[in-house]
Amino acid sequence: MKGSTKKLSQIVGKWIRRGHFVVYSEDNTRFLVPLRYLNHPICRVLLEMAEEEYGLNVRGPLRIPCDKEFFAFILSMLGKNTNDNVDKALLSISRFHANYSFL
Repeated sequence: MKGSTKKLSQIVGKWIRRGHFVVYSEDNTRFLVPLRYLNHPICRVLLEMAEEEYGLNVRGPLRIPCDKEFFAFILSMLGKNTNDNVDKALLSISRFHANYSFL
């Protein structure tokens, strides 16, 4: 993921002044996400999943491979200063979702 780190930092550089970035779910729901969430492991997992699913050379908005309900749940947990156990549970859910999204 070395090359993707450089590309991601270029994209994030554009967002720094604004304090938020936009993400779209699989079902085209638009989310405005605070930049501080990028340091959270859940967001890193979601960005890795997006890279695996869509690649890095895709033109257009940043998409994550999960539906709007799942991503809204993740955002609500991130906004509540969750403890380590909830963080681990969210990571497990995201991995499960990525492996079984075809169901």
